[in-house]
Amino acid sequence: MTTTTALQPPNDGPISVETAQRKSIALVVLLSLVLPGTGEIYLGGPLLRAGILRLVSFALAWLLIVGIIGIFLVPIVWLSSIIDGIRYALRMQKLRRLEGLP
Repeated sequence: MTTTTALQPPNDGPISVETAQRKSIALVVLLSLVLPGTGEIYLGGPLLRAGILRLVSFALAWLLIVGIIGIFLVPIVWLSSIIDGIRYALRMQKLRRLEGLP
């Protein structure tokens, strides 16, 4: 049985102390802004699969832009990636504070 904490919501993969120590918060947000899914891929671990799925979804949305549906999918996928990048960065920042890391 798995327990959930504020840093590990049920639908998201956990961000470990090791990840919080090694990864740059600013880079996670920047990667998510530039290309959806790359922030999660950079974090790796259980978020790798989510990042790849988001990157593939973004590519498919661009392919569908020829049709009317792609015009709506591209911004949705992009914005969700930016929001998740910021959420993961804030989680990493909170974890660093709890662990007493810079």
